[in-house]
Amino acid sequence: MSEILLKVEGEGFRPDKYDLRSTEKILTNYRQIIDHLVPLTLGQKTLTDRLKSEIRYETSFKPGSLEVWLDFILPTAGILAGAASHDGGYVLAQQLSRLLSVVIDFRRLYTDFLERGEKPKLGINIQDQPQVTVNLENVDTGGGDINISPIILPAASLTRTAVDRLVGTVDGAIVEQLLVQSEDTKTVITTEDQRIIGTQKEELPNFLEIIGRLDGVAFTAHRGSVVTDQGRFPITWDDEIRDKIKSLADQDGIVFRVRPIVDHRIFKEEPIAFHVINCWDPQMRLL
Repeated sequence: MSEILLKVEGEGFRPDKYDLRSTEKILTNYRQIIDHLVPLTLGQKTLTDRLKSEIRYETSFKPGSLEVWLDFILPTAGILAGAASHDGGYVLAQQLSRLLSVVIDFRRLYTDFLERGEKPKLGINIQDQPQVTVNLENVDTGGGDINISPIILPAASLTRTAVDRLVGTVDGAIVEQLLVQSEDTKTVITTEDQRIIGTQKEELPNFLEIIGRLDGVAFTAHRGSVVTDQGRFPITWDDEIRDKIKSLADQDGIVFRVRPIVDHRIFKEEPIAFHVINCWDPQMRLL
């Protein structure tokens, strides 16, 4: 099998009719997951415009429960020529399916620790291969509570939102379960996996004032980053201060009055984010 199968089962997916809202959410987030994982399996960080121009997905649908068959068409020239051998699409499909399977396994194990009130320490194994299994053994250069190959951490981080939304569609009724399968890998997502998307955010009561520069701001989503001497931190804000945020973007030395938020489901070592309450330029009057 050179393709990846996404199979959706439930009351909303009969042989002749599909639930529109569930279909839209599932296909959108499934495509986003693929977009994040494909570059990693090819040794790249993101799905660049050049990579998009050289690789395409071909999708076919089969009646019954919703079945989406995804095949990869690789070029014979360009930056992916080395991967586009006779079995190029087959290899890519297998690697991507394994990578998604391990990401889900990793998130289940990670949640096991969170549910026990523990923040797990991650160990990184030497062997950087998508098929390296997640395990609880102290092997290679690991030594953490959960040991993973290096590719798993960015894969889990990049796909976190899309995986959360995909798992969130599985309600046990309209969507009973999701199946992602290639020739040698099968991942089944059921209602029991709702626990991996549960909230683990803790908003601390104390306020802080930090000095830095707004960067990478998405005004519509009310998200961005603050670059300080101590590093880069993600931030959010309410609509009431949107105009202030806009007026101070990309300026150095801005003061931000923030409330720290600890997100225990951030897989990296820095789970701290800030919710901005107010901001101003100390060289000017308070806005």
